[in-house]
Amino acid sequence: MSKFTVEETYARALYELTLQTEETDRIKEEISFVSQMITSQRRFYFLLRNPKVGKEEKKALVGELFREKISDTLLKFLMVLFDKRRIQYLPGIAKQYAKMVNEGNHIGEGVLVTAVPMDRAQIEKIEQEVSRLMRKQIQLSNQVDPAIIGGMKVYVEDQVLDASVRNRLKIIHDSIQQVSL
Repeated sequence: MSKFTVEETYARALYELTLQTEETDRIKEEISFVSQMITSQRRFYFLLRNPKVGKEEKKALVGELFREKISDTLLKFLMVLFDKRRIQYLPGIAKQYAKMVNEGNHIGEGVLVTAVPMDRAQIEKIEQEVSRLMRKQIQLSNQVDPAIIGGMKVYVEDQVLDASVRNRLKIIHDSIQQVSL
């Protein structure tokens, strides 16, 4: 019994291939682009997953849409996914592939949770500070959670940096609860 998921298996195969051809970073950007394009267009996504549409038709459509926008390596990989009936796993494969590339480049990933969306400049400033604290380069994605009220939470690897207003209020509340009158 294999311990790897379908996404991990295909991502690993693509990663090992692109290591040999020195295309890891390029393919990382391309597979993310293709995955986002396919999943953001619901009708297109369902068309690609529809068993009534032939495999060759799907391959021709994807080839026509992406041939000028992506490398031959990724285009051939997408065709393998169609041949093996695994195209529905593309978003997970893209995520696993990016994780492998980042690990290979000694880049950590994290999530920045804020009450409101942050612009790229703000995120980069926080990335710099978190990278300094973690002693390695960190890339953050931003998630919005109004429940934290203000401030931020940063999840990196197995650590949580909680500078949210909600957490500060909880600390104050707990300390008040401990005071006996």
